[in-house]
Amino acid sequence: MKTQGLEEIDHLFENVRKENLTAESSKNELNAMRNTQPPEKPTFFVNQERAKEEIKRKLKGSLSEDKFSCILLQGVIGDGKTHFLNHMYSHFKKNKENFYIIKLRVEDTERYKRNLVKTMVAELFSNYYEDFFNTFHTIINEIPMLDDVTYENELNIIRMKLNVADDLAKVLIKLRKADTARAAIRILGASNGRTELKKLDVKELSSTDYIEVLRLFSNCSANGEKLFIIILDEFEHAYGLPSYARNIFFPNFKQFYDAAGPGFKRVSFIAALTEQSAKASKSKEDMETAMWTRLEPNIVELDSFRITQENIKQLLNHIAIRYEKAYEYLIDSSMSNEIMKELLKHLNSTQATNYRYVVSSLIRIIDSKKDNFSFNLSKPTEELVIDKTEELEFDLFSFFENSQTEEILGKDNINLDTSPNALELQVSKLKNEAVNAWDKSSGQGRNSQMKTSFEKALINFGFNLTKIFTHKKGTSTRVEASKNVDDLYVFYVTTAKTGKTLLEKFEECLKLKDDMMNDDIHRIKLYFVYPYEARNDSLIEKFILHPEVHDMGLEQTIYYDLLTLRLAKNKDELNYLIHKIEDSFIKNGLLERDRNEFNK
Repeated sequence: MKTQGLEEIDHLFENVRKENLTAESSKNELNAMRNTQPPEKPTFFVNQERAKEEIKRKLKGSLSEDKFSCILLQGVIGDGKTHFLNHMYSHFKKNKENFYIIKLRVEDTERYKRNLVKTMVAELFSNYYEDFFNTFHTIINEIPMLDDVTYENELNIIRMKLNVADDLAKVLIKLRKADTARAAIRILGASNGRTELKKLDVKELSSTDYIEVLRLFSNCSANGEKLFIIILDEFEHAYGLPSYARNIFFPNFKQFYDAAGPGFKRVSFIAALTEQSAKASKSKEDMETAMWTRLEPNIVELDSFRITQENIKQLLNHIAIRYEKAYEYLIDSSMSNEIMKELLKHLNSTQATNYRYVVSSLIRIIDSKKDNFSFNLSKPTEELVIDKTEELEFDLFSFFENSQTEEILGKDNINLDTSPNALELQVSKLKNEAVNAWDKSSGQGRNSQMKTSFEKALINFGFNLTKIFTHKKGTSTRVEASKNVDDLYVFYVTTAKTGKTLLEKFEECLKLKDDMMNDDIHRIKLYFVYPYEARNDSLIEKFILHPEVHDMGLEQTIYYDLLTLRLAKNKDELNYLIHKIEDSFIKNGLLERDRNEFNK
C-alpha cells in the first residue's frame, strides 16, 4: 500500500499528456485562467521545480515514516499557490486506494463557530463516511470486554486503552450497540445535532476530543496506512477575521498543530499564505505571531514568474495544446511570434509580471486572434518553436530580466501602486473588510448588503435599475432591472445557507412570480440568486418543476467578490472585481463575452 502511495507522490507534478486531455477539461481550464481564476483541475506547471521537489519530499516522508508533516506554500499574490493546492487535491482525490484528502477554507469554519478542528473532522466524515464508520468500529471492537463487566469498568478500559477523555469514551462505547451506533458515529464526525446528544445522553465533544478523533483515525491500521492530507487554502483570511473569531481560530489551530506533531501518523497539513500577509503577521505581538513561529520552518517558497523567452515559450505551448483540444483551433509557429509580440507589448505597458496575469493576458490575446486568422489544420500542435530567424521588433525579454531586479524596480518611472500585485493586495484588504462586516451582520443586514452589491454589479454590466411593478412586499430581496424595452429582469436575491430556509425563500420567489402574472407582466425573466453551497436535491426538483425560474446559484467566492464590489473605491478596483464576477453572469445568459474586449 505504501509503495503505491509513494509512486503516486513521485508522479504528482507530471503534466497531463496531450492524448489524455479532453475537450471539456481543456475548456474548463482555459475559462478559469482567462478570468484570472486558478483552475479546479490544473493539468500543467511552468517551472517551480524546487517547490515541487520539496513538497514531494515532505509528503513521502510523512507516508513512509508514519509521521505528521506541515507544508506552508508562500508566494506573492497571483504566483500559483491555489494552482498548486487545486492540483494536489484533484490528483490525490481520484486515488482513494492510497490517500484521504480534504480541502477547506477559513470561511468554512463559520458553520462550526470558527473551530478549525471540528471543520476538519466534519469534512473527513462527509467525504469518507464508510471508511470513517469502519475505522471507529474496528477501534472499539479491538478492545476485548469481559462478560458481565459493568458500564463504568467498560468506560475505564476504553479511556485507558485509547487514552481519551471521559466524554469521548462515552460516545465511543455507544458504537457497540446497533440502536445507538448511528447517533454515535455522527457525533464523532462532528455532524450531529441536539437530537443525537439527547439520545445518547452525552455532552458536546470539545476541540480536544476532536483532535483525538483525528489521531485515532490517522493511527488506525484498518484504513490501510493511507496518507491523510488536509489542505487549507487562503490561510491569510484568518488574519482578517473579527477579533472574537481570531481568538477562537488561532488557539484552536495551535492546539491542533501542537498535538499533531507527536501524535499523528501519516498526516500532512498543507496551507497557502501570501508573502504580504506573512510579513504583516510577523510585525504583531499576539497569538497570530506565536502561531507564525511554529509555521515558519515549514515554508515552501514559490518562485515569482519571470518573463523569459523560455518561460513564455513553455506557457504558450501548453496553452496552444489546450486550445486545440478545446476548440480544434491550432496555433502554428509563425502565429506564435505574433502572439509573443503582442503579449510583450501589453506586459510592458502594464508592468505586470505575476503568473496569473500573464496567463490571462496570453489567453485573451489568443481569443482576440481567433476570428482574424486561419490556420493550417493538417498539422497538429506539437511543441511550438519560436522562429529565431525572424527578429522581434523589440527586445523586451532583456527588459523584463532587468526590470525584475531591485535596481530597476526602485526607479521612479515604474509605479508599483498600479501593478497587479499591489492592486490584488488592495482588493484583498477590501475583501477582508467586506467579509468582516458580513460576519457581524444579521440575516436582514446581509440581505441588504448583497442586494446593494448585486445592483452595483448590474449597473456596471450595462443594466438599468427600474421599477417593473408596484408591490412593496419583497423589496428587501428583489432587484428589478432592464437592458432595453424588451428585456426585463427580476432577481430574487437571498443569502440563506441552509436547505430548509432556501426552500422557503424559493417559495417566496414563486409568490413573486404569481404577483407578476396578476399584474399581467409576461415578458420578465425571473432569477433565483442564492449561495450555491446550500443547493440540495429538493431545490433541484423545484427548478425542474418551475423552469420559468432561472437557477442562478453563486459560489461563496462570488458572493464575497460581490460584497467587495460594494466597497470598491476606484476604477482599477472596480474593473478588477467586475472581471472576476462577469463569468457567473455570462454562464447565466445575462452577458455575452466580448471577444475583442482585450484590445479595447
